[in-house]
Amino acid sequence: MKARTLIAPAAVFLAAFAYFHSLQFSAPNIPGFDGYYHIKFAEITRHEGIVKSFPWFQQTYWKDYFVDQHFLFHLLLVPFTYGDLTQGAKTAAVVFCALMVAVFHTVLRGARVPCPWAWTVILSIGSPEFLYRMALPRAPVLALALLFLGFYSLYKKNRLGLFFLGFFFVWLYGGFTLLVLFAGLWFLSERVLEKKLDRPTVYVFMSGILAGLIVNPYFPENIAFIYTQTFAAGIDRAVEGGQEWLPYRWEKLLEDNWIPAALFVFSSGVFAAAWRKPRVETSAWVLFSVAALLLTLGSRRFIEYLVPCMAVASALLLRDGWESLRQKSFFRSEWLSPAFLAAFLMLVPWLAPDQFAAAKKEMEDTRDPGRYKQAALWLEKNTPGSTIYLTDWDDFPELFFYNSRNRYIVGLDPAFLYIYDPYLHKKWIEINSGTIRQDPYPVLLYLFRTPYIYTDNEHGPFIRLMERNPRIKLEYLDAYGRIYSLKEKQD
Repeated sequence: MKARTLIAPAAVFLAAFAYFHSLQFSAPNIPGFDGYYHIKFAEITRHEGIVKSFPWFQQTYWKDYFVDQHFLFHLLLVPFTYGDLTQGAKTAAVVFCALMVAVFHTVLRGARVPCPWAWTVILSIGSPEFLYRMALPRAPVLALALLFLGFYSLYKKNRLGLFFLGFFFVWLYGGFTLLVLFAGLWFLSERVLEKKLDRPTVYVFMSGILAGLIVNPYFPENIAFIYTQTFAAGIDRAVEGGQEWLPYRWEKLLEDNWIPAALFVFSSGVFAAAWRKPRVETSAWVLFSVAALLLTLGSRRFIEYLVPCMAVASALLLRDGWESLRQKSFFRSEWLSPAFLAAFLMLVPWLAPDQFAAAKKEMEDTRDPGRYKQAALWLEKNTPGSTIYLTDWDDFPELFFYNSRNRYIVGLDPAFLYIYDPYLHKKWIEINSGTIRQDPYPVLLYLFRTPYIYTDNEHGPFIRLMERNPRIKLEYLDAYGRIYSLKEKQD
């Protein structure tokens, strides 16, 4: 590869790095919750090698059927575990975001999209919610980079590249099914529009996916785990998760993402005016955007796929539509391209600061960066190896970040507690809400087998339930949480 061909990707990477670094380090915390878990797990992987069991969850599906569905992601995080873990997680998020943006730009250039730099700017300012999601130290940002490369491999008919992308996507992230969906829509578009199907490419792609599943340190348990993760803990989940699992209302979706939505409508209008048959890649991305929209309306977490999908689809629609319209005399006017460029250059300085400020506001977190540190260290010192009852599943990542010597009943996703034992989940909800009608002491000691309890100070009904029980003792209290013990501890 000539050095000149690396100049544009390198420039985009550096610009994106500076942009996302400014966003990421506008707050001292690791944004979100899961990042604390991921960077700590990567550190454990560095010290212990491949982690084949997960003793930190004692009352969830993970206890008996653990599979690291982010295996490659955790390996990629390992270099960032030397030194301060908080800084490492934040730096990793910046590097991965910059890499994703550079891949986005490179792929659009390769697909002969006019002004790929403009679409790269649009991706970076189009949606504050998307920017916030990209700032989280999670696998989806790298999954997007692999998705773009998967598209480019299909576009260039690079079967070997497609094989390895399928393989490593499986290792990277349990959501590799998104690449399978995109490839399926590509092959469907090819069959409908070109009346043919490139069967060798289909076979090579599926071979890569299967190889990633089979040549895997977690095979064969990973097959059942992925099914459970996708359906019982995903599409058909029976219990509520965090805010990201809530539906995204139409009006709120348009309010938060009006720039990519407006561009998609505009590009679709240009394409419709051209009155031409879509190309395979354009059809595939439009269909994939529709699928991403439906997923996002069901669960707002999928906004991290919807925005970039709409950006690529819009770029391809505009490319194809403009290519046809330029054959007409009016659209061959020399003033049109400079006019569009001038409009873009005027709009970006007007829009970018507000969009960045909105994303920065999302990053602002009133949580003290070390709010659970002292409680976690107290547990590590005074209750080593004990199982800790948690009233909030999302308290686990921060406690685990500071203390991996204890075990916990639940964390990351309450769906896995429900899958493990629906009755246990029911009792957990009753105790946490203070609505349990029986003495909670034997339930905690014999059903949950947890001699120690941690709760934040926001659980008033639960705290009152604990305070009025003579066999439950307050051991530790600070501004953020408290620790109780059962006076007759389990041997």
